[in-house]
Amino acid sequence: HIKFIQAYKAVLSGVSFSVTMPNRIGEYLGRIVYLPEGNRLKTISVTLVGSFSQLLITVFAGTVGFIFLKPSLIVQFPQLKIWYQFILYGLILVLAIMALVYFNVAGTVNLFNRWIKSKRYAYLVEALQEFHNKLLLRLLMLSLLRYVIFIIQYVLVFYLFEVNVSIATIATVMSVVFLAMAVIPSIALVEVWLRGEISIKLMGLFSLNTLGIGFTSVTVWFINLILPAITGSLLLLSLRVFKNEGR
Repeated sequence: HIKFIQAYKAVLSGVSFSVTMPNRIGEYLGRIVYLPEGNRLKTISVTLVGSFSQLLITVFAGTVGFIFLKPSLIVQFPQLKIWYQFILYGLILVLAIMALVYFNVAGTVNLFNRWIKSKRYAYLVEALQEFHNKLLLRLLMLSLLRYVIFIIQYVLVFYLFEVNVSIATIATVMSVVFLAMAVIPSIALVEVWLRGEISIKLMGLFSLNTLGIGFTSVTVWFINLILPAITGSLLLLSLRVFKNEGR
């Protein structure tokens, strides 16, 4: 149990670590700085649950978006007609497996305990036993709220740069973009280019304002990644200075 401000600083510091690592896998490295000794390694398993919850929402929304975009995608990319059903059924299968794993954390813990030969490291996954279904569902709702906030940001910034398409279209297209970004390995510092390319190809099906689409990708990326990363870096720097002065 930690204070909210402490948790907030930990998240920002985690973002500062993640910008140089593939698919932001370094987030927990920044977070452990603000956690008490003895609980730091446990954040790995706890962080994975939170990330898995967000990924589950991303895959679900992306699958729904992929279904709704079928007519436009097949017209623009005729070669996709052959692979569409395979991709769709593959996504549904992955989504079902993810949901089973997510809502059966206790079983996952038992599986890990069998794999971990040394009981010294069993405590790393014991924290997962506290994730009952009610808490997992609450985390899923928070992940959904975070997802909706991202969509709202894109809607506002698209309209700011005069990419005049419907809100439903933006939500559908960006759900597929988010899904693609979750699947494709990338480093956050170059993610903006990849996100922009995918957004231009998909949103370009509904708008010719490619400049506005590109500016939107850069703006949202800067707000949600670069600004928090800079803030987290300053927090880490101030923490280090404070510790040095304490000596």
